[in-house]
Amino acid sequence: MKIVLNLSEYNNGASNRLFINAVIGYLSWGIVAVFLLFLPFQFRIYKSFDLPHIFLWGDEVFCIVAFLAFYIILIYTGHLKKDIAQIIVVLFIIASIGIISGLLNNNNFVITTQGIFSYIKNFMFIPIFGLFRINKRRYRRLYNLLHQIALLLCFVGIFQEILYLFGVPLKGEVRFGILRVASLMGHTNEFGLYSLLFFILDYSLEKKFRWQNIVFSIGVLISCSRMVWVAYFLSYIYLLFHIEKKKLIIYFVILICILGVAFPTFYKISRRDYMDPENNYRGYCLAKALEICKDHPILGVGPGMFGGEISVVFNSPVYQKYDFSERWYEYGLAKFHSLDQFWAQLIGEIGLLGLLAFVLLLVLLWRKAKKASILSEDQFKSNILLGYSAIPIVLMVYLYGSGLNIGSFLITYSVLFGMCLGIKDENFTD
Repeated sequence: MKIVLNLSEYNNGASNRLFINAVIGYLSWGIVAVFLLFLPFQFRIYKSFDLPHIFLWGDEVFCIVAFLAFYIILIYTGHLKKDIAQIIVVLFIIASIGIISGLLNNNNFVITTQGIFSYIKNFMFIPIFGLFRINKRRYRRLYNLLHQIALLLCFVGIFQEILYLFGVPLKGEVRFGILRVASLMGHTNEFGLYSLLFFILDYSLEKKFRWQNIVFSIGVLISCSRMVWVAYFLSYIYLLFHIEKKKLIIYFVILICILGVAFPTFYKISRRDYMDPENNYRGYCLAKALEICKDHPILGVGPGMFGGEISVVFNSPVYQKYDFSERWYEYGLAKFHSLDQFWAQLIGEIGLLGLLAFVLLLVLLWRKAKKASILSEDQFKSNILLGYSAIPIVLMVYLYGSGLNIGSFLITYSVLFGMCLGIKDENFTD
């Protein structure tokens, strides 16, 4: 009788633990899903309701909470998958370079750590969520929901463009004769990147053009971001090379024709950037970054000291030391808190060593996604991982003309990619 009672108590305890784990699992999944759905609308909500600036710190808070959960689970399980460990190592290398640079330049440690955090925070979600074993059906439901949100944003953007073409006055910049549309998001570039993300994932899953691809492509077009356009063309060539090589020739002909028409404009812009930097913001910032690199070629002047929001908030002395133009400071840094070109900021803050480490990170993310796509026996997982392998190409291009403060795109990519690495292969069709 005593043995039966003990077994009964043990079974009740095990059932309670399973129930608690299930509740925690569903609650955690719900929080992640709600956060990803909230991200595209964060800035619009902030502006519409005139909320305090702390409202925009949601992604940082989410990252810290997720990292703490990751650390607790890591202690509990006691092991990491090789792919996840390698990504963590590269992120650690970038952070270490930043810390060494800050120490050698006698920078404030708080500024240094915040500068480092701004570099790696969006990519930390990949190893964090890659640690979990993800249910495939649940993952697909989340992806489909975000896919619908992206379509909604594109439809709203298309509607805004139609209103403008019919003469309705709308706020915004006009470029190449069309309105630069932000839809319900905070910035036109952010809208273009979000549309591009789901174009890439949709095309890699379906392996053909369909009406959803066309809608996403229009979203990219009406964002009027030149860097997003270039990233679109290069990522599409990449996907075609792996999916439909026969179409590559036709696509190259079309691309050459487009480049032939667009080349005079791009050449004029590039010439203005490099030949006359005093009259162009990006050209001027790049010239200053190279000037800093000449004095600090290996490790730069330290994270948070040049080019990003941290340097503006803490009033970095680097701008005064290098006689940064007050005109361009007020135009870009004081207004947008950015040099508007990440590679220049990277060279200035953590030097050529930091630049190589960040390029290594992008190459590693491409390689991990590509390798996992090839090795996976699950068709859905294999196809969507091919899409994730194209995102580092997008980043390599886009960061020429902007920075990492694009949470709706980068965090969505990082969380979904990390989760996908944790999906168990299932050799059947849902």
